[in-house]
Formats: sequence, C-alpha cells, structure tokens
Amino acid sequence: MKLNKILIGFRLGLGDLILLTPILRSLRDTYPDSHITILVRPEFMEVAERLPYINNAIFFDKHTTSMRKIIYELYKMKYDAIFCLDNLYRTAVISFFARIPIRAGFNGDHGIFLTHSVPRLKNLDEIYETQKNAYAITESLGIPITGDLTNLEFPLRNKQEQATAQELLDGIGDHIVIAPFSAGANKDWPLDYYQDLINQLHKNITITIVVVGAKKQESEQLVNVINLTGRTTIMESAEIISRAKLFIGGCCANLHIASAVKTPAIGLYGPTSIKRWAPKHTTEIIENLPPCSPCFMKKVACNKNICMTTISVESVLDASLKYLR
Repeated sequence: MKLNKILIGFRLGLGDLILLTPILRSLRDTYPDSHITILVRPEFMEVAERLPYINNAIFFDKHTTSMRKIIYELYKMKYDAIFCLDNLYRTAVISFFARIPIRAGFNGDHGIFLTHSVPRLKNLDEIYETQKNAYAITESLGIPITGDLTNLEFPLRNKQEQATAQELLDGIGDHIVIAPFSAGANKDWPLDYYQDLINQLHKNITITIVVVGAKKQESEQLVNVINLTGRTTIMESAEIISRAKLFIGGCCANLHIASAVKTPAIGLYGPTSIKRWAPKHTTEIIENLPPCSPCFMKKVACNKNICMTTISVESVLDASLKYLR
C-alpha cells in the first residue's frame, strides 16, 4: 500500500509512547520516503518531536485545543492515512472531519468513524502492548510490522540536557535512580517500603540514591536521597537514568525509559499485566501476585493493594545488590 503522508494518533501516556518506538521503526523501514507525523498530548511534545523515525509531531489537548483548529490543520496536510492507535473517540472524530481517506484502528465506540477497523482483542493482558498495536496496523491494512518489537528506543539528549544532568549529579559518584510514583497510585509500592529499602541499601553499600518523577508532596518524606522530583524535564530525567547503575520503580514511564536507554532495572508489578506492560530487556520483574491480578483498567475497586504491599523489601534489596556489588 502506497502511503506518502501518514498520521499516527497517539494521545496516550509517556510510557505508551516509548512502547510505540518499535512500531515507528518498522513503519520507517517500510516507508523510507514517506512523511510520518504523530499526534500526541502537549506535555509529551519534548519527547515526541525528537522520536526517531518520524518527521514531526503535533499536539491536541481536548481541554485547551480547538477541535476546529486541529481539524483544519490536519485537513491542510492532506494525509493519506491515520493509524488511530490510541483508541480515543476524539482522535477518530478529528480524522473523519479532516477527511483523511484511510482511517485504521481497533473497533469500538469510535468505529463508525474508521474506514478500516479490526475487532478489539479479548485477551489483552496476554499480549505485549507493542504487539497489540502492530496487530491493529497489520490486520486493518495489511502493512507488516517487523523487527524486534521489544527493543525500545528513546531520543538522544542534547548537550544542554546532558550538562544539566551532569551538574545535578556532580560529585556524587555512582548512583541509582528510584521513581516511586506512577500514573496510578495502586501501581505504587508503599513509600515507607521505599524508605526501608533506601536505609538497607545505605547499610550494605556506598551509593547515592536519586529520586525522580513528577513533583509530589509525599516525596519529601524520603530521606537520605537526592530528591529531583519536579526539578527536571523528561529529557533531563532520562539522561540521569541513563547514567545510573540501577533503576528501581513500579509500572511507570521511567521504567520504560530505563529499558530504552539500556540501564539495568528492577520493576515492581502488581495490578498491571506483566505480559502486556513489562519491559522485556535489562529489567528484572519482582512480583507477588494474588489471583485477582491483573486488575488495572478493569474498573475494579481495591483499597487493599495486596499485590504491591506483599512485595517485600528484602526481595527488592537482594535483587538490587546483585547489580551493585
């Protein structure tokens, strides 16, 4: 199928965006001369516009961006096709009114606006997220998505971002990075467990512990760390992770960044599917899953969070020391 201009609708999270990079790599191999654009959320433009294999990025925020404006902008670009991989209603609607002739993706509430759709998969928790997106493209349009779909990538940091990371890390020696917070609180290991781990690490080895992520008041509770939450951009944080001896965190974007920049990592998993969401390289997964897991995104109320609270500090400490001694 000849496609000169391709739009990828992907207004999802940062971790999802990193998981998309093998798809972008394969599309570029198939369409070396095509113009490929990605539509993302505005807070991730600094990453999206520097992703390998695409020509440019544009953003849409349903709260602040005029639908009429984005529709007109896309209409003027005369895209041949859009892959609606975010499964979001507005993305499909926008592509319809922008008169993009080929609109492909999974069926659903927005399926009426697609020209090429495939039924949603029923066993999502058994399928790696990147393979799911590859399936949507291949089954809807017959475009093969090839290569190692588990090999994630992240944009290179520029000299200023490298210099900022160097300044923040100046004089601290070897360090590990901890990201205690994710996009969903039920995916997070308890903060007092992290503090216990930090204390135990300091007792066993000489190492600096750096905390990254979005600014949260709870992060101030952690002591004996360098707390950089809220103090870095995504790209600066990625550079800090890339220089670390080890990364520790739950199912979050920073864990996927660690995998993409090839930093050894320990991922703590509970409510999210390991098969679907866990990085496949440089990452050791620690879990103690009850029968009710995975439950994330299934609208199941759980105030016990036993899948995370039963992951012991000792198990994470033992795994960490294997990389640090």
